[in-house]
Amino acid sequence: MKYQYRSLLLLMVMGYLASCTPKYIPRSKKDLKDNLSRSMVKFDYHKETFEGTSKPLQLLAFNDTTQLVSHDITSELEKLIDYGPEQKYTFYRKQKFSGYRIQIYRGRSRSEAYRVRRRSYQLFPHLKPYMEYKEPSYRIKVGDFVHAPEYTEVLDELKKEFPLATIVPAIVRVTIEYNVKYRSSPIRWD
Repeated sequence: MKYQYRSLLLLMVMGYLASCTPKYIPRSKKDLKDNLSRSMVKFDYHKETFEGTSKPLQLLAFNDTTQLVSHDITSELEKLIDYGPEQKYTFYRKQKFSGYRIQIYRGRSRSEAYRVRRRSYQLFPHLKPYMEYKEPSYRIKVGDFVHAPEYTEVLDELKKEFPLATIVPAIVRVTIEYNVKYRSSPIRWD
């Protein structure tokens, strides 16, 4: 009985796959071109023409346009022609400093350490949580602070959720942003 079901199932699968195959199989490049040309959509294009008469456009001038106003902008134009527009580039560089982190958990439970790390990220997503394992305990630390005034407000907020939060010295990685402004090199007319 199992053999009949398997053979029937195999026959149905083969029938399904046979129905998915294309009805026309190209044998050469010419057949392929013909096949594609039959499936292309053709559009009729007619250039629009205007067969009416044109009307002049009348504009009202509210200000007195008889006086010419001139501005001396020659020096600014020469700067633009000679040097081009001022450009600003920003470079980011990570450097290591001796600083501080806030330790919010220290214990032996790995699952509790993961829970505390997840919770700290939910409450303070701008503080990156770090997980360390020094046998036999896990430690969760947050933040990268270089100076003491940076962490005082954050520590007060963290103590509301994690009462055992303390400051620990650490080597921290800080991203430094460098903004560079300069004009491009003079244009040469060779």
